[in-house]
Amino acid sequence: MRPESADEMEGGSSPPKKRAKRAKYVPKACDQCKKRKIKCDGDSPCGTCLAKGVECRSSGTDMRGRWRSLADRNESTRTSRDLASRLSRIEQRLSGMKTPEVRSQDVQQDSYHDVRDPEERRPSGIGPTGVSAKVPTFSGETSITHNMSVVENRLEQMGVQYPRLRSASPSYPFRSCLTPSPENRPGHRNESQRSFFRRVLDANGVVPDKQQWNELMQTFCEEVNILVPFLHLPSLWKLYEDVWDTSLGDQIDSREKSGTKRVQLAHMLLCLANGRCVESSRSEHDEGRYSVGWSLYNAARDIFGDLLDGFRQCTDQIFVLQTYLLMVVYLFRLDAHGSAEKVIALSISHAHHIGLQRDRVVSSMNPFQAELSRRLWWCLYLMDRRLAIETGRPFLIQDVNVDVGLPRNVSDDWLTRAQSMNEANMGDLELPEPEITSVPYLIAMTSYSRVVGKVWEALYGAATSESTPSPLLNEYLEHLITQSQRGIQKEFVYDPHHPSETGAGDLCWWQVKQRSIMRIRWSSLYLLVRKPMLQKAWTPDQPAPEAIKNEVICMRLAQSIFDDFNSMPEQHPKHTFPFLHYITNATIIALGLIIRQPSFKSEYGELTLRAARSLWEHCRKTWVSGKMVRIVWKLNQMADATINSPGDRFSSQNRNLEESATRPTLITSDSGSVSATVASVENQSDRENSKSKETAIVCNQ
Repeated sequence: MRPESADEMEGGSSPPKKRAKRAKYVPKACDQCKKRKIKCDGDSPCGTCLAKGVECRSSGTDMRGRWRSLADRNESTRTSRDLASRLSRIEQRLSGMKTPEVRSQDVQQDSYHDVRDPEERRPSGIGPTGVSAKVPTFSGETSITHNMSVVENRLEQMGVQYPRLRSASPSYPFRSCLTPSPENRPGHRNESQRSFFRRVLDANGVVPDKQQWNELMQTFCEEVNILVPFLHLPSLWKLYEDVWDTSLGDQIDSREKSGTKRVQLAHMLLCLANGRCVESSRSEHDEGRYSVGWSLYNAARDIFGDLLDGFRQCTDQIFVLQTYLLMVVYLFRLDAHGSAEKVIALSISHAHHIGLQRDRVVSSMNPFQAELSRRLWWCLYLMDRRLAIETGRPFLIQDVNVDVGLPRNVSDDWLTRAQSMNEANMGDLELPEPEITSVPYLIAMTSYSRVVGKVWEALYGAATSESTPSPLLNEYLEHLITQSQRGIQKEFVYDPHHPSETGAGDLCWWQVKQRSIMRIRWSSLYLLVRKPMLQKAWTPDQPAPEAIKNEVICMRLAQSIFDDFNSMPEQHPKHTFPFLHYITNATIIALGLIIRQPSFKSEYGELTLRAARSLWEHCRKTWVSGKMVRIVWKLNQMADATINSPGDRFSSQNRNLEESATRPTLITSDSGSVSATVASVENQSDRENSKSKETAIVCNQ
């Protein structure tokens, strides 16, 4: 029951309240609803107009300008889209102006995509984070690609014309000389009757050939293992024979799917792949481009399985790490540096995990395992440094965390005896007299790699790469190089500033190869120390005569590398991969110095041109990556355009470029020698009062 109000309780009666006037619907109603004075829901079109099938128009607007006619709204939408499209085009143009122009590679990488690094499959101008590839992702600039780009940019600024390479990936399909043609492929058999190993080989197109595989294994031992001696060769040959007796037969081996057996099979195939890569050539036949052992490597990876799970497959962790290092050596040989870096990072991480860098861990092993551990660790160490120099990215192993000793100069026969002895008889095992092995070379490479790390930290680290190196720092580093050679055998000691003749005599080829490559590496290391002074701007502390002196030293270091390589006997296969990168770097630096200082052309021009042309012999006589082939081709074109150009015109171009960049021109003598150039600069150095800046074109090693 409704309660009564106070008025009703008083008995009074009041007139009823007047009904409030209906609110105006004009602001939100459409024209049709306003005209008919009916309620409008405010939609466009409104429900009433839709129900009656009439056109809904809204010409009025509220304070926020919310209501417009449908036609006006459609027109506004089209206008907004046009504006958005125009803004998008403008933003793209602005981003193209702000972002440094990235020079794309002239041609693509090798046609088989599996060999290429993941980084190389990205667009040339975009890095992993969308940043221009021109922006360095690392502090050290020691790669060949960086060297070439600097010299190429210098030539473009000077207006020097030379042919450009334009090619595309081959249209013919992937083939390998180890891959049988369809008519030679074995007949179809029941897969369940074939061994696991044979099924993997068939899937990768590999046909076992005992005679061919014997040659590949022998090549690996003679050409690869002598430079990275981390394997016990008698054990390797025993494993090889065991595979032929068990896994390549028609009978199924019950052990072949076990983790240990899979690692062993992959280990052997990786040795064959490395041997095949050494023997291969691009020009011997049409399939030379692909006859690099890639099918053997793929078969090894299929058998090995996931790299992260590899260490759980086999209890012999040293053997597993050796298998990983074989992958690194092979990928490094193919210039697949990105993949090699990832595999060696995993290997170094696990080596740290089991303690191979600590002397107390290795010393607790039996003599056989301890010696293999030392050799394996230091081979990992030198490959880590090699990858850092070739890519310009930092190395992983830090010297402060390493105290394991160097390997001992013992032969494989001594290791075999140590392997067969039990723990009780280990005390009777005596160290033999020093023998002819690859261990002294490994020790020399260890000393070289240690100095490479010191040079990187002093000149190419993140905190030092932008600072101008002082002559005192260079003197200290060169003294460090000299001191590091005290503990190695005399045949591996070399000072390019005071060269000494070392005859080959009756040495074996692998000994001549080791000695020659160490001489070239020491010269390259001196060049690596001197190179930053060529790139930094001049300062009052480094007058022009000091800069000219440094240029002369760098040119003579490059000349010593050429001379050491040319002095090797022609009957030996010297045009091989281990020498290729050092000769290429020296040629780039020499060419850059000639571009910067035209007076060098008269004394070093022909030598540099011959060095550039000799690189073609490497490309013809051994397998090199498509990337390196293009670098060699471009280097030859630039060398021919630079050295065969008229001297006066070339000097004038160089001088005009310097003046246009507001940098002083070096005093050169078109007809005189380097000594005349140095003398003329020394005479004018006292009259130079303003700072002089010189942008270097000489690249890193």
